Amino acid sequence: MHILPQIRNLCIAAHIDHGKTTLSDNLIAGAGMMSEELAGKSRVLDFDEQESARGITINAASASMVHAIDGTDYLINLIDTPGHVDFGGDVTRAMRAVDGCFILACAVEGPMPPKGKGKTCSFHQ
Repeated sequence: MHILPQIRNLCIAAHIDHGKTTLSDNLIAGAGMMSEELAGKSRVLDFDEQESARGITINAASASMVHAIDGTDYLINLIDTPGHVDFGGDVTRAMRAVDGCFILACAVEGPMPPKGKGKTCSFHQ
């Protein structure tokens, strides 16, 4: 894709465990790049061994996909960012590279502040 008005650079940001990677999986499945049955389970953008072992996103990861809207194809460059404050540098760098951002909030917990260093969380246990 080389038509600039049809290219969107987006990222997903939220507190840890609020569904960023699940949304990424579903967007990738919606573009036909993976099975819809595996969306939300595959965690295709969590490719690092540590991410798989801990069940959290540690590194920002990107995927490019094409979505058609009203008969026009758009290239979506999506960045899935980490939710833990210790990896906030990746979130900051992603925000500088994108046109817009999806901010997710958990329907149960609502918006949450970042957990500071030294606080107890599943990553440090």
